[in-house]
Amino acid sequence: MNTAKNTVLFQPRRMMADMVLFGLVLLVGYYGMSLWTYSPSDPGFTTTGQGSAVHNAAGLVGAWLADFSRFLLGYGAYAVPPMLLMFAVRQFVRLRTDDRLVNVFFAIQISGVVLTVFAVSVLAAIHHPAPQILGGLAASGSAGGVVGQVLATGLVRYLGALGATGLMIAFVMIAFSAVSGLSWLALFELVGRGVDSSMMFVSRLISNRRDADQTAGVEPARIPTVQTDYVPPFSRKRKKKAEDAPAVDPVLDIFSSEPASVAPQTKPIPARAAKAAAKQ
Repeated sequence: MNTAKNTVLFQPRRMMADMVLFGLVLLVGYYGMSLWTYSPSDPGFTTTGQGSAVHNAAGLVGAWLADFSRFLLGYGAYAVPPMLLMFAVRQFVRLRTDDRLVNVFFAIQISGVVLTVFAVSVLAAIHHPAPQILGGLAASGSAGGVVGQVLATGLVRYLGALGATGLMIAFVMIAFSAVSGLSWLALFELVGRGVDSSMMFVSRLISNRRDADQTAGVEPARIPTVQTDYVPPFSRKRKKKAEDAPAVDPVLDIFSSEPASVAPQTKPIPARAAKAAAKQ
């Protein structure tokens, strides 16, 4: 009985997964707290501070870590905590079924984290000016930090601002899909299905409202139509020719055994004869 309990509670595979998850979550939480509570007045990598108390919630170490991250990566440093959190969750799920700590999926996901952070830094360096405040961003001279500024300079030189932006957006999408396991095609299909369902729902509501109005005796609004007896000139000529046309002789079927009834042939009365008869 004790052996069974030990087998359930103490499994090396689950222990490894739990340690990886809790360790990464702890590091991500501390790093994110240092970034979100960053203050330019705190002493750090690029500034000595103003000599007052440390305002960073992570303490002096957090102030140095946040200032160095902003100096190196710029605004791309703020993409590190969410990406590492997704990476930790994916590794936790994988290690519950796989004993290997490092494999191909581990390398792909960690590469996705690095690629996302660098791409965000490049986008920030291209499209955002450096703030005029003390701290890492102003010291590096770019909103993307040193890494973003170096990469953006080369990419804009050879690809242009628009080409570099498109390439970085594509890298962000690819890297995010590699880390999170999200399929963009499945997401687009889901969004399209939702839009289609919404349109069908609205159409059904309009149809039900129209049926309810007809049942209650309320006629739906109609566009007024104007009727006229105007006949085009070419139609008048065709009608007159049809009235003046002579009668056509009937067709006799010589192969039929029944006698054919021939209608008497009538000839049209000329207009002059009709007028003379009317005078008499």
